[in-house]
Amino acid sequence: MPLDFRIYFTDGSQHDYRIPVATGEFIQKDEGQEISAWEFKENEKNIYLNFPTEVKNIRINPEGKLLDVNPFNNTNDRFPKLYVYGLKRQYLYPHSDGYTATIFPFLFYNQIDGIQIGLRTRGNYLYSDYQHRFHFMLGLQSFRPEIDFWFEHPLYALHRDLHFVSNVYNLTGVSGSGFWLQWDSEYQSKFSRFTIGWQWRNYYEDSYFPYPVSTGKISYLEILVRKGYWTHGYFPLGAEASFHAESSFLGSDYPYVKWEIGSSSRFLLLLNQKLTVNLFTGGFTGSVPLQKIFRYGGGSTFDFLQNPYLRANGILPQKWWEDGNIFKAGGGELRSLANRWDSHGNYYLSGYFSLTLGNPINLSHTYLPYFSDILLSTYSAWSTSGGKWGSFSRYLGELGLTLSLTRLPFLINYFDLDQIHFDFPIWVNRNISETALKFRWTIRLDIRNFE
Repeated sequence: MPLDFRIYFTDGSQHDYRIPVATGEFIQKDEGQEISAWEFKENEKNIYLNFPTEVKNIRINPEGKLLDVNPFNNTNDRFPKLYVYGLKRQYLYPHSDGYTATIFPFLFYNQIDGIQIGLRTRGNYLYSDYQHRFHFMLGLQSFRPEIDFWFEHPLYALHRDLHFVSNVYNLTGVSGSGFWLQWDSEYQSKFSRFTIGWQWRNYYEDSYFPYPVSTGKISYLEILVRKGYWTHGYFPLGAEASFHAESSFLGSDYPYVKWEIGSSSRFLLLLNQKLTVNLFTGGFTGSVPLQKIFRYGGGSTFDFLQNPYLRANGILPQKWWEDGNIFKAGGGELRSLANRWDSHGNYYLSGYFSLTLGNPINLSHTYLPYFSDILLSTYSAWSTSGGKWGSFSRYLGELGLTLSLTRLPFLINYFDLDQIHFDFPIWVNRNISETALKFRWTIRLDIRNFE
């Protein structure tokens, strides 16, 4: 591919040049200077041009006609061109000669800060490279600011699949940062991901949280490996295996090591029903903070921070937290123990099985907006833990139904909600409760990246 560049002079004039492809020919310019072709075997190309006027600036690919993965290194300008929009998701169709960003107003609430008002921005170049997400909120009751900045930068100089990801935040009672190197390779439906990074988080005010937390600093190094394949769609088919390990690092108040191995799969059965199977095992040693322990009743509370509806009191009723009606997937997957925050043993094993039953409304062949996207499923979850891996003797299990709202109105999506699930663990074994059959329910909120 040839290389076009434009030279700007201090007298206001400009000239265009091209380094041609390796055809062996020369390009003659008006100035009487010739530029030889760039041979494919050469890693770099040096040219020498003489001008009677002082050079002000040089820009590569000035017309944007050539393929270019990074326009920010095409000129010696200190800052790239910036296009800013309001309430228009132009970053889905970004400009090719600069960075595209959109500003959105936002409103939220928690019990300590009261109503929060602020702005959120999202932007990128060449969707979805050089992405940023930023939000700033101010509580009208406490006047405390809430800031979250996330940025992803490709490292094409090293490898086209290698990215650097950073995140800095000060949220509800917690501040922190994270930095990761992520190698992400995709081909059709297959993918491989390797992530290595460091996270630091300081829990400085526990009054925000509707669940117990260990205050202080949590710092750790982590490695995450995922490999598998998934089809496209809101309920994709496929399988993947994962490995996650982390170890406390400098500045941590809690010295510990934690690891987890898991697999997830979903495949098609007769009558177009889909079966989902999740199997996970793991363990930890050392002084593990409450946010990182294995829970029978769902994912670790460390991950709750990623969900704005779970990170603080106020949005969801306090009684729901006390009665165990709020659940986040993960851990032992036992909805009936959603309000259990303690741990039993350092090693665990859990399984989750779900079978889709479809949507009874669709049997009427009548389309009802949003209700026609309801999905009914039956599930089974079981879990066990112990002081040593393999010494599992006490198994906890449940059976139930799940009602999922898989498509929500745009106004709800604007507040980061992607899907809402209602789980009904109707039957539990005696290791959970002497009352096996009972009406129980939980709500599960799946969030989406701010779009």
